[in-house]
Amino acid sequence: MRRDDARLVDMLLSARAVMEYTKDVTIEMFLNQRIIQSAVTRELEIMGVLIERYEDVMQLSYDLETDVLYLSIGTPRRAISREMGDDVLLRIDPETGAIIGLTVFNFSTRSSLDSLPLHIDLRESV
Repeated sequence: MRRDDARLVDMLLSARAVMEYTKDVTIEMFLNQRIIQSAVTRELEIMGVLIERYEDVMQLSYDLETDVLYLSIGTPRRAISREMGDDVLLRIDPETGAIIGLTVFNFSTRSSLDSLPLHIDLRESV
């Protein structure tokens, strides 16, 4: 797996962890439970480090209304979407074959990280 691909997966794992830690948690609960605050803060720090390594070329956004997580590397551009299963699309640059993003549908409904198809071979084809 290329280093950039691994970072992309790590970003997704951290985003998913934050969603798990805050599921059904009110703001009052969050403010009064140090363990949740610490867990969320740690995942956000991890995401921050990974984003910094991309020098402002990675974008992560979550659309609450449609329950879709978008992760893009670089400026949005034309891509080929490869369905990875379970409502996850890998976005690939058609000219270079590089991974340029990831789209996860129904993000908040995932009960665990095991439901994400993260055990995929991202090595470049020869």
